[in-house]
Amino acid sequence: LRGVLGVEGVRPSDGAVVAFAFDAAAGRGVDLYAVHAWGLPPVQAYAPGDIDPVRYEELRREHAADLSRTLRPWRKRYPRIPVHESVVFGNPAQALVGACPRAGLLVVGRREHRRAPGTRLGPVGHAVLYHCSCPVAVVPHS
Repeated sequence: LRGVLGVEGVRPSDGAVVAFAFDAAAGRGVDLYAVHAWGLPPVQAYAPGDIDPVRYEELRREHAADLSRTLRPWRKRYPRIPVHESVVFGNPAQALVGACPRAGLLVVGRREHRRAPGTRLGPVGHAVLYHCSCPVAVVPHS
C-alpha cells in the first residue's frame, strides 16, 4: 500500500495537509504519492483543442516545478519517505479517485468557509469520500 496526497497548488496554507500526509506515511512506513491535477487557464479552457503543444508543455512543466517546490521542505524533514510526484492534466477528483485503488490512505485539504457555518466540503472532497475505496483524511488548510 501507499499514501496518496492531493496537492491543489503552491500555497502556504497547504502546510497542515502536507504535514498530515507525511506524518501518516512515516507512521505506516509507506511511500507517498503526491498528485496534482491541473487544467488550462480560463482564457484557453473554452477551446482546449486550440492550445499550442509547446504552450501545453510549458504549463505542464510549470505545474511540475510548483509541485516539487511545495514538497521540497517536506522531503528534507522526512528524508526516509520515498515521495513520487504525479502531475496530471484534468479533473482533480478523477485523478485522485484513480489513485485510490492501491492506497492505504488518501489525504486531501479542505478550505475554511468563513461565510457559511459548519463544515463544508468542495467537489473534490465529496468525490473522493464517495468514490474512493481507501480511507480518506480531509484536513483543513491552516
